[in-house]
Amino acid sequence: MHNHSWQNRHCDAHGICWKCLNRYVEMQILEEGRFNLKCPGIGCNYRLLPLDVERALEASEPERQQVALERYGSMRSASHEERLREVALGTSGPSECWLLQECQACPRCLSLVRRETGCLHVFCRCGCDFCAGCGSPDECLCASLDKDRDVVFAAWLRISPDSPVAWLRDMPSSDMSEERLLGTLGFFLWMAYLPVDLPWTRALEEPEHSLPPVRWRYFHSDSGWFVMTEEEAFNRERFPEVLRHPLSSWWNGIDGDESENWFQHYRRAPRRPWRLFATQRGSRRQDRHHYTPLRWKDVRAWTGDDAAVPLRRRRQPRAVATAARSAEPTAAAARKVQEQRKRRQQMRSRFREELVQLD
Repeated sequence: MHNHSWQNRHCDAHGICWKCLNRYVEMQILEEGRFNLKCPGIGCNYRLLPLDVERALEASEPERQQVALERYGSMRSASHEERLREVALGTSGPSECWLLQECQACPRCLSLVRRETGCLHVFCRCGCDFCAGCGSPDECLCASLDKDRDVVFAAWLRISPDSPVAWLRDMPSSDMSEERLLGTLGFFLWMAYLPVDLPWTRALEEPEHSLPPVRWRYFHSDSGWFVMTEEEAFNRERFPEVLRHPLSSWWNGIDGDESENWFQHYRRAPRRPWRLFATQRGSRRQDRHHYTPLRWKDVRAWTGDDAAVPLRRRRQPRAVATAARSAEPTAAAARKVQEQRKRRQQMRSRFREELVQLD
């Protein structure tokens, strides 16, 4: 290692001067507020060690060095979430409600992040990319609903002009942001028409008489689908709670899916046809002995009582199948001997009958 350059031996041995590394670390900590610093090399995902960060900050001014080290140490500590809340709240109590409504917790480090402008996908200081609308780090529908929120809201009022949710237009902006309100309306509209194979984009264009009734599935019952009126679906007392916590509310069990990955539930590919006849087991070792429908090469000609056997058979272990194949020649030879004996007996009986007739 040279005196005037820092060299990372853990990745591709990137050589960077200490001055550039110092500016990089200061910008990441003081300006962008990140603490999981990566190697400055292009395409390198190696994380810098705390010792490398401290050595890089030695060339900084004493005041900036002290502030950067304190912030870097506090962000890497276990109580970073509590300190962040103390700094954000301070002595004012109402700001806690503002944080809970306007900010979203990072799913990785649990830090509060607030989106100001741009798309719904935000980047936390820990490097996590998640949606500011629902908090999911995976793909979701919030971005598409956010683009067409005006169209969704206008179509919702056009589909049901006397809807009981019309009072939401007169809600004060302090109670709920317009973006989350319209996004939630679009989410409910999309979920309502999904079970009848009618996309919500097509539902917005069709007239009122061609649209089916809004159908929801009660997740505490296995009876199936039932029709729910809009008065029951959008209760004035429950709806604000659903808007604030759309994933932890009683709507979370729509369509029997009680988990938060409802979008992945509908994107899941259908099961194979032969898996529908198999019973779910716990291990792959037991999975070999499932009942599966016969393939064409496994079909045999059945006679008598064997014809009533269903077109399913139990998979046999490899040793049993090998023994059965090896025993086929012996069984064929035994059947041939029995046929010869039957022919001899028939010939003897015929010969005796002829002798009796001659006498």
